[in-house]
Amino acid sequence: MVSIENQIAARIGEIVYTPNQLADMLRHLGVPKASSLSFGNKIREYVKGKLFYVDLDKLEVKPARDSDTKYWIPKSRLVDIVEGMKLSQATSERDLEKAASDLGYPI
Repeated sequence: MVSIENQIAARIGEIVYTPNQLADMLRHLGVPKASSLSFGNKIREYVKGKLFYVDLDKLEVKPARDSDTKYWIPKSRLVDIVEGMKLSQATSERDLEKAASDLGYPI
């Protein structure tokens, strides 16, 4: 069965990340507010409130196995989240792509 990430990407045309992956990228970039291990939860709450995630039911995406991840973030929303949460003026899409690559996440 195709991974959930690949199913979503096939439907929306872009890569998606979990809130924890975004938190990892921001920590990798040295963003001070991202240093806590629970920062992924803060991102998750922000993403939920702003509806910056893909709706798996609307896309008719079926996870291959049970997953706790319900809020997948499209790559195109990453900078919106960084700016909206006032995390770093200097964090660009290119910075996030480099961090994702360094961490072994898709870009």
